[in-house]
Amino acid sequence: MIVKKTWSIQRLSAPKMCLAALLLAPLVKRVVLTSSVVAICGDNVDVHATKEGKFTEDYWNTSSSLTHNPYPFSKTEAEKAAWSIQKSQKQWNLVVIKPSLVIITQ
Repeated sequence: MIVKKTWSIQRLSAPKMCLAALLLAPLVKRVVLTSSVVAICGDNVDVHATKEGKFTEDYWNTSSSLTHNPYPFSKTEAEKAAWSIQKSQKQWNLVVIKPSLVIITQ
């Protein structure tokens, strides 16, 4: 449990520190954050909460936590923090990409 908690806290701290540092870079006008589809949906509980089974930008993963699916939880919390930071300033806007599958060739 301690390892998972520390890992998730570190995953949340890095995006916050990066976005805060951007406030010192006045030339930055747009930030593109690679999140994940898991920030929207963690379990079937989240699917059942949708209208007609369709996800929009209004939905967040509500089924993950530090003890249940910590990776999706950290992606959700990091993206929420990014949106919060973006709304607190007027220097740059935020674009979030949420891939569902990433394939990397060797």
